[in-house]
Amino acid sequence: MAIITPDYLLGFIDGQGNFSTISSHNRYYPKFVVTSKSQSMIKQIQSFFGVGKVSIIQPKKASHSVIFVYSVTKYEEVKVIIEFFTKYSPIIKAKEFQRFKECFENWKPKFIKRKRDEGIKALNEAIKMYKDGVPVKEIVKNTNVDLKKFYSVLNSYGIKRYRKPSKGGFQHRL
Repeated sequence: MAIITPDYLLGFIDGQGNFSTISSHNRYYPKFVVTSKSQSMIKQIQSFFGVGKVSIIQPKKASHSVIFVYSVTKYEEVKVIIEFFTKYSPIIKAKEFQRFKECFENWKPKFIKRKRDEGIKALNEAIKMYKDGVPVKEIVKNTNVDLKKFYSVLNSYGIKRYRKPSKGGFQHRL
């Protein structure tokens, strides 16, 4: 297996790669894809970048070949792709890359993964805010806590907020 150089990779991606944007729920996300019939080539590209995933598309007809797909869609992983193609500019897909890069710059992922300790701290802060009567929408906005995880923690500990405020704020049952 030959070692891939940046120039070779650039040429290969100009021919077999795709810088695209996908839309979901009125939001746009960058997606980088390379397809090939060679599994070893796709694995080398994945190894070169150190990010992304490889999937297989099975042919619908017996006369067609299996296609291997390398794709990158996660925020931190797309950064790696952007850095490479900023340093080594694509020739044929220059405009496509510029649109891809602009999409990335405008992309604000809902939740960037954080360290476990930071997540626990944020959940504790969210619970405190909840007990103080702060609306849930505001809690999620200010702490970046995932709504499903937040409700899961509240249910796990049996924390409930009553509608009737008491002298010290809202009543809670623990």
